[in-house]
Amino acid sequence: MEKTTLAVQLVKQISNNFEFVIWKNLNIPSKPISLAELLTNWLEILDNYIHTPDSLANKIDRFIKYLQNQRCLLILDNFESIMQLGCLGSYCTEYEEYGVILRQILQSEHQSCLLITSRENPNIPYPEQQFFRYYKLSGLDVSEVKKIFTLTDTFTASELEWQEIQKYYAGNPLLLKHIASFVQEIYNCNIAQFINEYLQYDLLREIQEVIEVQLSRLSNFEKEIVYWLAINQRTFNDR
Repeated sequence: MEKTTLAVQLVKQISNNFEFVIWKNLNIPSKPISLAELLTNWLEILDNYIHTPDSLANKIDRFIKYLQNQRCLLILDNFESIMQLGCLGSYCTEYEEYGVILRQILQSEHQSCLLITSRENPNIPYPEQQFFRYYKLSGLDVSEVKKIFTLTDTFTASELEWQEIQKYYAGNPLLLKHIASFVQEIYNCNIAQFINEYLQYDLLREIQEVIEVQLSRLSNFEKEIVYWLAINQRTFNDR
């Protein structure tokens, strides 16, 4: 299950326990919102806050008080959008202030909850804090892979072929959605034909783009390790 989809389901289940539920997607076409703008937006929702030239520190203090006095569920989706490329766990210079608000939320006593979704593990200042939880998504199993494909069409495949699809794409739901549409359009929903003619020999443009985005987040040293692992894996498979 994709991180955003899982977050949506979680919010639906627990939203009744909160007075306010505010969702913010940081992955926007232009550039992510600054922390000052984000807090202004949130304060407008929480208290009909009218923008004044308050300092960021004052906005943070005011915001934390609302978390203490009211039960708020806040979601920051695609948190990796403010992280620095090539430097795992580090913020882009203009978004380092997000680390400040994370520290404040972790250090303060309150009755609210902040949910972060990210492809990259953010540098949480106090990971041992008892009120902090980290959940790493695993790939879909074979039965869940079948459900992903069923959303597109009815496919023909043996159990071994389903297992091969699941293993090759590591149960990644985003990649599987692209593959389901491709097999439907090009191979008339015949997964065996897709495996024999395409699977080991080429990558969809959409999947290449996903991989390139992930690689762009790695340092040069990390990229080199990934490349060598890929080469060694292919050599091993060819034996």
